Amino acid sequence: MKRNHEIVVLSKGAYARTVRIYSPKKATRAIITHDGQTAFAQNGIFDLLRSCTKNTALVAIDAAPSRLDDYFPYRTQKTEYSDNAFGGYAEKYREYVMQTVIPYLDKRFGYAEYAMLGYAAGAAATLFFADSAHAHPRVTAYGIFCAPLFVAPDEFSRFLNGTRFADASYRIYSDKTNFREQTITATDALYSASAVSIAAALQRCGVNKISLEINNDEQTDVTELQRHSLAVEFATEFANAKYRSSTRV
Repeated sequence: MKRNHEIVVLSKGAYARTVRIYSPKKATRAIITHDGQTAFAQNGIFDLLRSCTKNTALVAIDAAPSRLDDYFPYRTQKTEYSDNAFGGYAEKYREYVMQTVIPYLDKRFGYAEYAMLGYAAGAAATLFFADSAHAHPRVTAYGIFCAPLFVAPDEFSRFLNGTRFADASYRIYSDKTNFREQTITATDALYSASAVSIAAALQRCGVNKISLEINNDEQTDVTELQRHSLAVEFATEFANAKYRSSTRV
């Protein structure tokens, strides 16, 4: 079967990740997503995205075995929510994306702007990228879905309270998760609390383009396809430069 995207390995010294790129000829902007190994799977984000927009590329960075270390900026401890300690290397991952991946895309494709999207641990990484002290000036939208900030509550609380976040558009989402992600186990209420805390921190920074949606419908299981559909909704808004501020619970 002919592959509908290209695969490159980009390195910064010994630090290397596989990057999957789908770039339509008319693409003027790109969405960077973490956990890239899932983006092009059947019914993944790519299958939905390419039918919605022709001006937006998808850049999916594969996770490494050190995924949780890469995505969480703070070292966690073994708790009731996590079997193991992890995290603390997100700064290195952020430097790799900012200094290696985006410059490669700029030189190769010349995209005018970027969005960043992350789910679960990838959402924690996306939030970390939005720190205005380090944020890329052409990342204009962030999608933060089901961020598990409760794995390091004190550290993330200090981060939310002490960080000036970039003036951009934000889509924050949480659902009836109750799922196990590698070593993380928790309930939807904890993810919802994380989402509300993120929105509040953004508001304190004067950010006015915030969409917050919390879906805790106990009668409905949220499927991966539905989550991907929400991600594509975010992508379509980005592609059309249409952002709205709203809160849905």
